[in-house]
Amino acid sequence: MNDACKKLKIVCIVSLVVGLLATVCSIALIVVNHMNPRAYVGLLDGVLCTYMGFHCARQINVPSNANHIKRLSSVMVLVMFFCAAYILVAPQKSLAEIFVGSACVVMALLVFMLAKKVETILEAK
Repeated sequence: MNDACKKLKIVCIVSLVVGLLATVCSIALIVVNHMNPRAYVGLLDGVLCTYMGFHCARQINVPSNANHIKRLSSVMVLVMFFCAAYILVAPQKSLAEIFVGSACVVMALLVFMLAKKVETILEAK
């Protein structure tokens, strides 16, 4: 496993942890105010980030799967961007909502960027 694959694996594991934290924060927001639709969107965002981190961390053990990781993370970037836009557009938001909205989309972008780098390195060989 080359250095780019190791970096991608680390970012995927961090994405898994960030997704778990975002899920816990969203569940706490739902418990506090169950009528807040942004909390439910944040829960979806956190679960998707957790799924992406877990799935990609397992798949990168075979470096030729970087193309699959890139495709999955590109879809996740779009979905998480729309989730973040919905969460962050509200005029009154809590710190937990800001964390959930911004951290997950950043992690998806990092996974996409590193998967593209691994794919480029593998094509050069």
